[in-house]
Amino acid sequence: MSISKSLLSLVILTYIFAFSSCKEISKENLYELKDAEIKQNVSSKKFVKSDIEFLSVVYSDLFGKTIPTEESKVLQELYNSCGDRKTIVDMVIRNYLNKPNVIVPNSSEMKKDIPKFVSDCYKKFYIRNATQYELNYLTSKIEKNPNITPEMLYYSFLTSNEYKFF
Repeated sequence: MSISKSLLSLVILTYIFAFSSCKEISKENLYELKDAEIKQNVSSKKFVKSDIEFLSVVYSDLFGKTIPTEESKVLQELYNSCGDRKTIVDMVIRNYLNKPNVIVPNSSEMKKDIPKFVSDCYKKFYIRNATQYELNYLTSKIEKNPNITPEMLYYSFLTSNEYKFF
């Protein structure tokens, strides 16, 4: 009898704990969320451009045409004459961005539609769409800092690691 009373007490206590700890979910604790498609940015770029290929592509992206043969020869000579090749690449990009016939939008064009400008940069330089995070981050940075110019952003894209791959 003692065992059955203990067992009965145990079963009753179990039911009390089990059902007393359950709360009814109220409507005010529910949130409706919209489905969002999240794409993983898996880049298929596996090959590094040679420095001369890289500078040729930079020229094409900034001037909208292929690099002239003479310009290519000058770059090759400049590149071969200096031991610090990263400095040469940096100087050439800066020089290109300061040329009068470079094709870079002005600040008012950039600020007219910042998300479109950022999206266009990703397509032009990385040959891919910006992720939502990249788009939001850069758009926010540009909106909060009026001193950011299109040339600064172009320089950032052109000197990034991703731009060096194809």
